[in-house]
Amino acid sequence: MKDVTVLDIKLNLGSLQEAYPGVANVLIPLWRMSNYARELERMGVSFSFEKGFDALTLRVKARFSVVNRAVKLIEDMLLNPVIDRLSDAIREAKTSISINREDTSVRSVAEALKVLFNDHPYSRHPLAYDYSLDGITKDDIKRAVDALKVLSLTVVAPENTIDINLPYAGYAKCP
Repeated sequence: MKDVTVLDIKLNLGSLQEAYPGVANVLIPLWRMSNYARELERMGVSFSFEKGFDALTLRVKARFSVVNRAVKLIEDMLLNPVIDRLSDAIREAKTSISINREDTSVRSVAEALKVLFNDHPYSRHPLAYDYSLDGITKDDIKRAVDALKVLSLTVVAPENTIDINLPYAGYAKCP
């Protein structure tokens, strides 16, 4: 379709970049619980999250006529998680992790790193252990949101002007 816009936003919340292991897994349901997410869905905007080793990817598909409004809602959604529902989000994240293949692969790679690198810092990375999501606090969520950066952004649109106001970081500058 000619009037569809697709955004691919990579955020600095991949498994190897989380200050508290698993915080992105909890943020995803917090974001989905927001009024901003509901408004995006009402507008017909589809979006999905995919957590990888180096980034959390947010994929968005919207009609071009509503994309600037959708981007503003996405910014608000990412920067204002529903922190009061933290316990619900932790419960949902635990369920998601138990059935999510990516997290299984993360743990598998972490175990392989432990075997390969023995006493190397990689073997002591938090990924080498199961996530302890119950230890995530509102302060951990706030720190993650305050440190949120866009590593890369890909836009496919029929026109070349879209206003995006998310914090940006060069990939090389991220730990």
